[in-house]
Amino acid sequence: MAGKYTDVIRISESIYVFSNSEGDVNADVPGTVVPINFWAVVNKEKEVFIIDTGFDDLAESVLGYVESLGTPTAIFATHGHLDHVLGVKVYKKAWNIPAFIDYREIEALKKGIPPYPSKTESLADFYEPLSEEMLKRAGLKSYYVPGHSVGNTIYYHEDENIMLAGDMISNSEDMVLPPAYRYTLNMDQAIDSAKILDVLKPEYISTGHGKVPFMKYKEGMYRDMYWGFASKQK
Repeated sequence: MAGKYTDVIRISESIYVFSNSEGDVNADVPGTVVPINFWAVVNKEKEVFIIDTGFDDLAESVLGYVESLGTPTAIFATHGHLDHVLGVKVYKKAWNIPAFIDYREIEALKKGIPPYPSKTESLADFYEPLSEEMLKRAGLKSYYVPGHSVGNTIYYHEDENIMLAGDMISNSEDMVLPPAYRYTLNMDQAIDSAKILDVLKPEYISTGHGKVPFMKYKEGMYRDMYWGFASKQK
């Protein structure tokens, strides 16, 4: 356990998922909750990189655990929706480290239209555009996968073949699913972006709101999701 709210599961030598199974209320399906997952990546120099932040209380709950892994070095966000960026203030206050996000998400944060934080949060001031140099230090590659949001991004650890998918997709215990309709800007585009699953073919996939914190990739996962989505549109 990392703290009151969050379990820690080690996916690989370098990657940990912080998983809050209690999650948040699911507005799409009344009476259910959505798990919230975010990550830490540790490089060989014991520098620690936070991927997404969780809400404030979730961020607070993992501070000590992150410090036990090494030196907190930077924060990356998959996109700017509330549950992925609100905790940045907690990390900034604790460690004064840089935070990075796709430049299009910075502009969206400035507008403050839900599901982004309100303008009063001034979250855009905490982020700067993605840094290739910092991504390289973390051992990550970023991929632009629009649809869920205007600047939606996934992070891929090439050496360990692990995809941190954020909200590009969700997952049940054994299959990948589209992101939540209510919070997705363009679902057709989101489904198209998810074809990167069958391009990269990661060994493991971890999503921002998966029913299980990570799952093994299986051939044809994207195809099945695509046709499942298409059949519902008829």
